[in-house]
Amino acid sequence: MERRRVAVLGLRAPSLDIEQEGLREFAVEWAVAPGATPEEIIAHAGSAEVVLCGSAPRFTAEVIDQLARCRAIIRYGIGVDSVDLEAATRRGIWEVNVPGYRIDEVSSFALPLLPAR
Repeated sequence: MERRRVAVLGLRAPSLDIEQEGLREFAVEWAVAPGATPEEIIAHAGSAEVVLCGSAPRFTAEVIDQLARCRAIIRYGIGVDSVDLEAATRRGIWEVNVPGYRIDEVSSFALPLLPAR
């Protein structure tokens, strides 16, 4: 079976246990990197079919054009503002986000910051 390549860029979670378990049956080859620069994104995701990413990697049209096998960019977060949606759509790449990602953590952090009355 041909190994599928998944790139994970800018992840702040401590492990990929959930992702690896969910994709175990697909014989995935994992590429993990910060993805802080366009060159780093291309180097690690250029041959990936799926890219999982945090908010730091920026997928400009120039970067997206270098992702030859990419079929989906899945962002760990609420929006897809770090992805050039027109360029991705033109290439047939799905853009996906996780609308409820870390909502509990954000609210738990924000509440103590409210001023006392």
